[in-house]
Amino acid sequence: MSGITGTPPPSPPSRQGRRRSGRRGRRTALSSPGGIGGAARAINERDQIVGFQGRGLSNPERAITWYGSTGYQLDTLLDDESRGIVINDALDINDHGQILATTVLSNGTRQPLLLTPRPC
Repeated sequence: MSGITGTPPPSPPSRQGRRRSGRRGRRTALSSPGGIGGAARAINERDQIVGFQGRGLSNPERAITWYGSTGYQLDTLLDDESRGIVINDALDINDHGQILATTVLSNGTRQPLLLTPRPC
């Protein structure tokens, strides 16, 4: 994954999720960039969160990662070699920032992906 190129606007409060972080369970609203629902699936020791969002009945789900409370579509963070891949869901993230995700191939087959961040 490469650097983030833009910051999506926050969505209305009714479309936001929440996360708990730290030992005291502090709750933070999670934005949903353009989506209509979704869920956080995993959080690592660095408070990096991954999950998915819905985009309506005619559009596929998109995998999301949250930095703080701001959400970004994972497929917008890919390097140039991987542009064009639609990442539908992010299932897990380890403490190194590697993300287990899925994409759907043109024949409808769900394909697993392992996304590894590049050092900045």
